[in-house]
Amino acid sequence: MSILNIAAVVIVGAALSLIMRRVSDAYAALCSVVCGVIVVAMMLPWVQDCFSFVDVLIRAGNISQKYLQIVLKAVGTAYITQFVAEICTDLGENTLASRVETAEKIYLAALSLPLFADIIAFVEKMTEL
Repeated sequence: MSILNIAAVVIVGAALSLIMRRVSDAYAALCSVVCGVIVVAMMLPWVQDCFSFVDVLIRAGNISQKYLQIVLKAVGTAYITQFVAEICTDLGENTLASRVETAEKIYLAALSLPLFADIIAFVEKMTEL
């Protein structure tokens, strides 16, 4: 799978969306969403390669899996939220896009609390030396 394949899918999706817009805005939006989902599915092998590489680095550096999970959840959340917010914006639902972005920020803050707790514990341990 190459970026050229993804570009071709996006061009076809954009053309279909433009054609469908003449019939119905709802069909055009649906076409755009389906195209976006196809593109994300096409990128999954690349994502898997990235995760595998990061896993190798984590194991080589003897870093806790807990930190890897936090980072991967944060990155995944950011991508999913951006995708959903853009769909909402495309559909004219700017308020919903804003709400999903706010929910993401709150989720990321809650997700990072264990990391902050470990950092504080590390700093306290270092100041005792």
